[in-house]
Amino acid sequence: MSLVIPFTPPGELSVPAPALPRPPRIPAWGIFDVLVLGALTFLIINVLAALFLIPILVTQRFPAGQSVPLATAAKAVIPAELVAYVLLLIIAKSVLGTRGHPNLLQAVQWNWLGWKKSLVLIGLALVSAVAVLMSGSLFNIPPDLPIEVMLRDRLVANMFLLFGILPAPFVEEFYFRGLLYPALQRRLGGATGVILTAAAFAGLHASQLAGALAPIVILFAVGLVLTLIRALTGSVAAAFVFHVTYNATLFMLDAFAK
Repeated sequence: MSLVIPFTPPGELSVPAPALPRPPRIPAWGIFDVLVLGALTFLIINVLAALFLIPILVTQRFPAGQSVPLATAAKAVIPAELVAYVLLLIIAKSVLGTRGHPNLLQAVQWNWLGWKKSLVLIGLALVSAVAVLMSGSLFNIPPDLPIEVMLRDRLVANMFLLFGILPAPFVEEFYFRGLLYPALQRRLGGATGVILTAAAFAGLHASQLAGALAPIVILFAVGLVLTLIRALTGSVAAAFVFHVTYNATLFMLDAFAK
């Protein structure tokens, strides 16, 4: 058998073909990824909250063995949530970057809408917030819900205001409507994805409501609206605009009522 060696003319060099960019992984994440990310965030919140609570208890000379007041706990939990949310975004960006999606918001279809559609969403959020407050009087909602007890403290109320109008809606929409809903929709279908995402959203806030059924049902309905907005518009930013307006309206109406 003869061995044929390719001939390269003098002066010509064989140049290797340039490496093609790594194609994005489709899908970029699955349900397992989202659940692990959520569990890790929950763990970080609890660890940081415990660490942040120690100096508060020491400075207040809190008696050992006595249960910590909700307002005192909130002063540690809210900063812990803020730090955990930042870490969530950093981890998500790192993971999605390794899967071919360097742009974090583009990966979750943030997709800002035009000002006309945004105004419609703002109006819908305003009406929804007023409707929720009015419907709340029709249900037997306990007056001593944990969230209400915490808001009686002025500092905690201000912390909730700053955290609840922008940081919380941004990260919650990123996680629930940006990551969780697409993963569920891809695996289980649109209708099931909407329902389960809304249920998970309500479950996130259940601890603030001491498991009271009526407020949880209301939050589930709000979660349905948010997820339907995401599904119908194809935009997480649309749900974010609604969420920010809804929260801000509730805070303002609550402030006026007091």
